[in-house]
Amino acid sequence: MVEIRTNTTGDGHRRGNRNRTRLRISIVVGGIVAATTATYANFNDSGTIGTAYAENLAMIHSATHRNTLHDNDPWRDVDQADLDVSNTSPMLGPRTDYLGNPNGNPEQSFPVVAGGQFRTSCEFGGFFYDDSVVFPDQPGRAHLHMYFGNTDVNAYTTAETLTDSGSSTCNGQALNRTAYWVPAMISDTHQTAQIPERIVVYYKGEGLARGASEPYDYGMIQIAPGNGTPGVAEVGINVGGAQGDVEYKCTDNFSGGVLASGVNQIPNCPGTLAQTTYGGTFPGLRTVLEMEIKLWNCFDSSLPSNDLNGWRAATTGGWFFSNCGPNFGSTTNDRTFPNVTYFVNYVIPPDDNAANWSLASDWSKTSVVSGGTPTLTGNRGHSLHADWQGAWHPDINQEWIDNCVNYANGGTASGCGFGYLSDGGPNSANPLPGRALRYRPQYDTPGDISTYRAPLATIFAELCQPLGPSHSYNPAQPATAAYCLP
Repeated sequence: MVEIRTNTTGDGHRRGNRNRTRLRISIVVGGIVAATTATYANFNDSGTIGTAYAENLAMIHSATHRNTLHDNDPWRDVDQADLDVSNTSPMLGPRTDYLGNPNGNPEQSFPVVAGGQFRTSCEFGGFFYDDSVVFPDQPGRAHLHMYFGNTDVNAYTTAETLTDSGSSTCNGQALNRTAYWVPAMISDTHQTAQIPERIVVYYKGEGLARGASEPYDYGMIQIAPGNGTPGVAEVGINVGGAQGDVEYKCTDNFSGGVLASGVNQIPNCPGTLAQTTYGGTFPGLRTVLEMEIKLWNCFDSSLPSNDLNGWRAATTGGWFFSNCGPNFGSTTNDRTFPNVTYFVNYVIPPDDNAANWSLASDWSKTSVVSGGTPTLTGNRGHSLHADWQGAWHPDINQEWIDNCVNYANGGTASGCGFGYLSDGGPNSANPLPGRALRYRPQYDTPGDISTYRAPLATIFAELCQPLGPSHSYNPAQPATAAYCLP
């Protein structure tokens, strides 16, 4: 049992129109104090301080399997308006950092003719049973999620808490406080939730949006619906995916040699497949399940910008670009935003097979929380979706919109790469000079399989048991960790 005690130790003070206070958090596990004296930005809709946000976040931060590399980030509690975005900002860094990294996955610019794309990469953040978009202020009501981006996201997250608190597991850290999350990936074989090697987020226009893509409004949220929602058709079996739909690739890492693929179903992908195909050995050569989700990018201008119902599929375009509004053949006055796509790369260790994996959301919630035998609601992987809660620094957002997403280069190869804030030029090994987001710290250790797995028993005990679930975790039925509360 986890006991969470809070007491106010400092006076709340106003910064601009925001209140902030210090809360002393003590988490007692088995009589041992696990964490103390944490300071959190904590707001509710009226601008006053509450403790629920801090209590929930303290529980999430006490978890064993969480990315702690950003806990001492000196900018994590700095209001967004006070962040340094000058050329000497510590959240910006050299482009040479993207020419190689310890994991052997160079993140260069990959120039393309016409330009028009911005990419950023992120590391695993942690797990939670929260969803501040679908179940706001209700800890434990969602299926198990894997989150990345903002490090302080939780059930009580609002646009204000995202904007003014938290570091980020993505390039640029606090300059991108956006919260991203997807259903957790579960391995039956090892009773674990899988931790990705890295996550790539594309924001695209390919220059073909004709300068129409806008920077995001404050408080924008979105869910990629999945499950066959009509949209932009696939470009090909191994390229892209239908808008709002999903695609899985079994590869030798980040869209490399595609060995198997599936739409709305995880393919058969043994952890030794890349090695036996190409003759390499683990971990120098890793078999990877690449999970892709494409979000919608057209928004009904007649609705408030924080209304989920405002998003819809484009009527013109393809996976690489989509245009919205009457200038592009639409009968509605939609606004155009970048095409957002998540690529989540899961290493499949040699002793596992992705065919034995599923998403937490694939399982019937009723069957899990009732304490009975968990049942699937469709193919393994069919329920893939994603949440996006935007909190880019507005100046940085405008910079990559102007210089990358809306950038067209007259047929010359160009590209903004994985963190470049302007064109890197046609030579990915020798990029043009310019600003770039600081390269993120790496979470995983190649070859250390433990950095790709989190035991479901531990996740359930630390993140669900304190909330009082109606069922227990059963190692013989890993899906019993897919849901927490009814």
